[in-house]
Amino acid sequence: VDDSYKVLDIELESINILIKEGKKFKVETDSDNVSLKEVGDKLLITNKKENWIPKKVDSDIVIYVPNSYVFDYVIL
Repeated sequence: VDDSYKVLDIELESINILIKEGKKFKVETDSDNVSLKEVGDKLLITNKKENWIPKKVDSDIVIYVPNSYVFDYVIL
């Protein structure tokens, strides 16, 4: 995961989204149904499969963002 994104676009279902402060920009998940895609200066985070029924409903995605990091847009 790069650290020069201006837009963060999160389009996820059936997962807990946690945004925490970190030393560098980083994304971690325990789900096998999360896709990260770079589109220009945008990071798009989506489910790999539509209408996906999770095997466990307590999956998490953690997005670590440095305190000084500023996005132009965050889409949830």
